[in-house]
Amino acid sequence: MAAAERLLDHARNHPAAAGEERLQALRRVLTGLAQGAEPGTDEGPLVARVAAVEGELWSAWEAVVVRLIKQQEYTAARHLLREGLEHARVPAARAAAFHGHFVETFSGEIGQLTARAMRSLQEGRETDALKALQRAEKLLGALRDDALPAARRQEVERRLWSGYTRLGMRRLAAGDPGTAIEALAQALRHDAGAERRVETRALLTRALEGLVDAAALVIREHADRGDTGAALEACDGLWERLRGATDLGLGPQEMATSVARVQALVETVGGRRS
Repeated sequence: MAAAERLLDHARNHPAAAGEERLQALRRVLTGLAQGAEPGTDEGPLVARVAAVEGELWSAWEAVVVRLIKQQEYTAARHLLREGLEHARVPAARAAAFHGHFVETFSGEIGQLTARAMRSLQEGRETDALKALQRAEKLLGALRDDALPAARRQEVERRLWSGYTRLGMRRLAAGDPGTAIEALAQALRHDAGAERRVETRALLTRALEGLVDAAALVIREHADRGDTGAALEACDGLWERLRGATDLGLGPQEMATSVARVQALVETVGGRRS
């Protein structure tokens, strides 16, 4: 018991006993108090002592979590929160606060990742931007729909839409319509409002037309060599791409040019498609 009291005094008063150090010291105090109980002694003072130390422990625990969140050390904060929520004696009120902080770490990291994606795009680091966007999406998917306030979720959706749309625009400008389509299709999966959706659909329409034009060169080369099978197989691949775009919501007018070009390619190599 005396050793636990000395450790408690250290946790409270020693200049170095702050943050994680104080938290760990308080946890050791509780272990010492439990081990130092002597059989036959009055348990009342010990129970009161344990309750007082536990109060300090949970306050210190939350203080460390809050500091980690402010420092944007979200992974470390979540690790500590999980550990706290799994603790057998976590108070109900503190557990509720921990759940709130848990959501806060996700929200903060998503914001951090989308900001990083935008910086990466500005600096031409598209691979890094894509990784950041995918990580942000994964974190968002781990949250219940009602976990984030509606305004915050809407903001996140807009950021993800913006990141994927910009990535698609860059790939389209670089002459890579296939990768542009993938990015723009991902952008359309995020609700950023009707006006923004129209913008992305127009870019997707252009990317599809660019993909068909690029594929047409390869298909005609197959046809010129007499390899009708390879040419028609490539046409089937284009039809699959167009069906995928239809699933994303592109209408007949938006698809008309691409559909007509693929149909003409099929007829050029002697096939027929309805």
